[in-house]
Formats: sequence, C-alpha cells, structure tokens
Amino acid sequence: RLTVVRRGEDYMPHTPKVKVRWICACDCGKECLVTTAALRSGKTSSCGCYHSDVVSQKMKKFNRIRIDGEHVYVLLSNSDKEMVTDLETWEKSGAEAYCWSLATNGYAKSSVNKKWVYFHVFAFPNCPDGFERDHIDGNRINNRKNNIRFVTRCNNNKNRAFAPNKKSGRTGVNWSKETKKWRAVIKVDDQYISLGFFSDLNEAIRAREAAEIQYYGEYRRK
Repeated sequence: RLTVVRRGEDYMPHTPKVKVRWICACDCGKECLVTTAALRSGKTSSCGCYHSDVVSQKMKKFNRIRIDGEHVYVLLSNSDKEMVTDLETWEKSGAEAYCWSLATNGYAKSSVNKKWVYFHVFAFPNCPDGFERDHIDGNRINNRKNNIRFVTRCNNNKNRAFAPNKKSGRTGVNWSKETKKWRAVIKVDDQYISLGFFSDLNEAIRAREAAEIQYYGEYRRK
C-alpha cells in the first residue's frame, strides 16, 4: 500500500551505521517514514492500516443468510430472529458488506462508517424531507420494499403498536367505574374523541375498530 515519495530524514541509532528512511504515501492517504530494509523486505507494507484491517476483518461478525426466490432472510447476529428484505434491495444497497444485529427497539442495525444505522434507513435512503419510513405491518424487521412506505409523522403515529387495556385487552377501550360500562375512545390530532359507552365489551371493540377505519384509514394498524 506504500508509494515512495522522497527521501526522508536518516535514522542514526547509537551505532555508526546510518539507516536511510523514505517518506511514503499510503493508499489510505497517510504518510509514513520507512527504512530501505523494511521496504525491500516487505516487512512494512502500509502505514499500519493494513494490520488494522486484517484484525478488524478477523473480529468482524457475519450474518448467515438464505435466499428464497426474490427474498433474502438474514439471521441477525445477536438473535435467533431473521430480517427479511428483497434480493434486489439487498444487493443494490450493498448491505452484505455489514453485519446486522437486532437493536433493543426491534429494528435491524449495523455500524456503517463507525455510525449505527437502521437497515430500513440504509436500504431506503430516498425518503423525502418531512417524511418518515413506516413498516406497514408493524414488523420492524420485515424490510421488503412493499412493506416500507414514506409517511408524515402524524400518519406514522396512526400505525403504532397496540397497547391493550389491562381489562379490555384492546387499545382505546376501558372500563368506566362511573357508568359501569365499557367506554371506547380514539385519539385524533392529539384530541380524544369519545365513541360511546357500551354494556357489551365486543360492541365497544367494534366501535373502536370502526373509528380506526374512519379516522386512520390506510394508516391504521391492521
């Protein structure tokens, strides 16, 4: 990786013998001083970056992948879960050069140029300003292109995971102690809309689901 640029300052140890040194340009962009003997023998072949690359490569973890038709399944390095994406997306993005693991928030991530990046951000970079990437089915490691859409923050919030009420088992349906009935509500534009009170739990759940279709439309969590 070294190219000799010019002669450098000689090295004179505690002996009469002088060691000639050369200023060399490394392929990585750095310069270094190397003795004639080290250059001729091949003992020094870079500024030190070659050794670092070899060590890094040996320590790097790799994913096991399997290809099924047009899809690639990637076993995340720290999990028994598989991320899935399209073969075209996998190859075009260059994702095979990195080791993908499962982040604590459920997304697939990797270190790219010493920065952590999520796969859905890495593989789908052309998200317009003011929009976010949304996993349509809510599965954060289903990175097929037909499961990724660009949406506003407001519409992305409509596709949040269910947070079931402890008693009803359904988001937006809770027991009212005052009326002794089930109350259904839905949040729209940071405002809660009451959908009514119901003696039957299933009727309250159906009211909530109907409201999701009405207010959230295609962005609702299915």
